[in-house]
Amino acid sequence: MDMQYVKLNNGIEMPQVGLGTFLIPKDKLEDTLIKAYDMGYRQFDTAWRYYNEADIARIFKKHGIKREDVFITTKVNIDAFYYGGYKYGIHRILNRRNNVSIEQAILKSFDNLDTEYIDLFLIHNPWKIFMDMWEVLEKFYKEGRIRAIGVSNFLQPHIEALSEISDVVPAVNQIEISPLNAQIELTKYCQDRGIAVEAMSTFSHFRSVEPRLEIIEHPLILAIAKKHGKSTVQVSPTVACPKRYYCDS
Repeated sequence: MDMQYVKLNNGIEMPQVGLGTFLIPKDKLEDTLIKAYDMGYRQFDTAWRYYNEADIARIFKKHGIKREDVFITTKVNIDAFYYGGYKYGIHRILNRRNNVSIEQAILKSFDNLDTEYIDLFLIHNPWKIFMDMWEVLEKFYKEGRIRAIGVSNFLQPHIEALSEISDVVPAVNQIEISPLNAQIELTKYCQDRGIAVEAMSTFSHFRSVEPRLEIIEHPLILAIAKKHGKSTVQVSPTVACPKRYYCDS
């Protein structure tokens, strides 16, 4: 793979294509990571909520992959601050805060990944405490322990709210982009503000590692793939955003 890079708004270069590790079975994680690395992948996307940060660090060390040779993205999640995780809807009455602080939750990812620095740290979703999360991430960023900070699943109002409390513009907004959900307006909004858009769930749903049949079996995508001698999985990112303004994870 001839890897290309995206220069973020603070000058950091991020590999344009990354491997998302959510829901990869534990017994297949090592083989998947090493095959991806051998293919040329250099960005690996994880999160505290994926419960595989420590496994990823262990696998890299086992195979002699140096920390400086990979770009690691991870995320802070609201589940870290509630016993049994944060509950939604009518079950919110069961939410009970634990004693974990935002700083402790972030440091846990450092411990899990066994690293002195993290390349990109995201807020996983715009929960009610996302501005508090941003302030703590900004502290680590200004201390040099995080190379870039960003957000995930944020819409325009959430990003505007951050601008009211901080002069640090998110480096990345990681959102779902697929041929069925192009998010053109949000992508343009971010790009106009120097925020790189990173696509997730390009051909699979975020709750599954299996490709979505309504995408990979779509007649138009099948026709495009056949015309170019590619698989539907290979052409899906281009169909989702023909100008390729974003990077994939």
